[in-house]
Amino acid sequence: METKDRLVNLYYEADYVTQTPSGEVMGTRYVPDQQWVEDKVYYTRDQQVAMLAGRFMLPVGVCVLKLPYEAFRCELTETDSYAQWTNPDDLVEFEKACPLSITTHDADQKLAEQDARFAERSASVASPRAKKRPPSLHPQS
Repeated sequence: METKDRLVNLYYEADYVTQTPSGEVMGTRYVPDQQWVEDKVYYTRDQQVAMLAGRFMLPVGVCVLKLPYEAFRCELTETDSYAQWTNPDDLVEFEKACPLSITTHDADQKLAEQDARFAERSASVASPRAKKRPPSLHPQS
C-alpha cells in the first residue's frame, strides 16, 4: 500500500455584497478552497493498467461473440491447417466431407441463375416511362 497526496477543491459558503446602480445586493456564494489530502493507493498506475488489460486477454482457442444485448464466451475446437495437408487426396476428402463445399463452376452457375432471376423480377416491376427530350438551349418558335 502506498500513500500519495492529491489536491482537492473543497467549497465553503461565504456572504457577499455587490453595489449596483439600484442599491446593494446581498447573498451567499460558494468559494473554492484547495487543500492537499493524503490518500491511500492500493495499486500503482502500472498495476491498475495491467489488471485492466488482463480483462481483454483471452487464452488460445477461446473467443467472445458479442451481440447488442449480450455476450457469449465460446471455446473453439482445434483444426488442422491446410499447410499440414501435403497429400492432395486428404484435401479432396476433407472438401467432400464439408457440406458447403462446391466447385467454382457450380458457384458461378448459381450466381448466374440468381442474377437472371433478379433481372426478371426487376423487369416486371419497372414501369415503362416515356422518355423526355432534353431541354434545348435555343427554343424554336
